[in-house]
Amino acid sequence: MNFMIMWAAITILVALAEFYIPILGAKRFGGTKGGARGAAAGLLLGIFFPPFGMIIGPFLGAFIGEIICRQGVGCALRSAWGSFLGFVGGTVMKLGISIVMSYYFFKALI
Repeated sequence: MNFMIMWAAITILVALAEFYIPILGAKRFGGTKGGARGAAAGLLLGIFFPPFGMIIGPFLGAFIGEIICRQGVGCALRSAWGSFLGFVGGTVMKLGISIVMSYYFFKALI
C-alpha cells in the first residue's frame, strides 16, 4: 500500500512540476513577470487544443506577454524559447517517471 501512495504522490508532483517548469524556463531565460504569466496563460489555453496547443501555447504566451510588457522582440523570443525548453524538460521528466512506473508494473507481473 505504501508503494501505491508513494507513486501517487510522485505522479501529483510531476503533474504540478510539468505546469510550472515552462514558467520557470521563461524566467530563467530573462523573461519578466509578463512573460511568465503569458507562458502560464498559453499553457492553460493550449490544453484546449491538443496536442499542438500545449506545445505552442506556452511559447506564444511568453512571447506575447513580453511584447505587452514592452520588451524587445529579441528578449521576447529568448523568454519564449526558455518556456519551450521548459515544456520539453517537463515532458522528458514525465516520460522518465512513466518508464520507471512501467518497469515496476511489469516486474510485478513476472
